Amino acid sequence: MAEVNKLATGYLRYGSTYYFGHLFSNNSEQDAWITEVDVNFTYRVDFNGEGESIQFPYSEEISKSRLIPAGKQSVPLVKSSDYSIRYHAPERATGDETDIEITYTVNFVKKLPDGSWEDEDTIIEDIQPFVITRCGDGTIDRYNDVYTSKSIYEQCDPNDVNEVGWGKRGCSLSCKILD
Repeated sequence: MAEVNKLATGYLRYGSTYYFGHLFSNNSEQDAWITEVDVNFTYRVDFNGEGESIQFPYSEEISKSRLIPAGKQSVPLVKSSDYSIRYHAPERATGDETDIEITYTVNFVKKLPDGSWEDEDTIIEDIQPFVITRCGDGTIDRYNDVYTSKSIYEQCDPNDVNEVGWGKRGCSLSCKILD
């Protein structure tokens, strides 16, 4: 049976380029041998215009360890090719909706004290949901983009039906107050 972890929703910005990766944390005292990794990348709209062309090769660190991270060690497992957000959905994802979801499924066995390996794989599935944000999506965005290190700070949003933060003359198409 798989251990499934739904991670907190991340935010990606229209017009930015991203690299996605996954960290494998071996919380055991024993070494772990990674027997299989599957990455499933799904999206609501083709945001980069290239279809499902994103690749997730093994990271340099995990390749050097020959897929055997030592006990009590965390190592980057996979790192994607670049993914540019060139297009956006007509409406922003809301509620439980996501724009992109990446599921990392990792199968591994642990080394036993006698030096042999477990007979059955342990399976961990981590699900990372993302929402694409942009000026003009009707929501005022204020967050630090952890992937690009950019601070996203909209003063207002021209499509906000509540007109929050609008100036006397409204809100510009670049999400700035118009006074």
